[in-house]
Amino acid sequence: LPLLAVLADEKDVERGAALFHSTLIAALADWVGAVAPDEGAIVGGGACFLNQLLARGLRARLAADGRQLLEARRLPCNDGGLAFGQAWVGVQYLLG
Repeated sequence: LPLLAVLADEKDVERGAALFHSTLIAALADWVGAVAPDEGAIVGGGACFLNQLLARGLRARLAADGRQLLEARRLPCNDGGLAFGQAWVGVQYLLG
């Protein structure tokens, strides 16, 4: 909410966008550190990873913290890739 208050008063669109992205990247990296405190790989997925600025920034921030961001490469990171993963889990279940 504090970020939204600042953005509501920001007149420079580019500065506002940069502030939004940098704050979101920092918050996500902090959250990852809190819920998964050990260094290592983190899997990122969902449509937000279509935003290259967000993905690039989070990848760099996590790397600085000794972590690797694993991202979709051959399938889309949004609903198409998630649905494929769900179908794969279903097939594995049916195969026993």
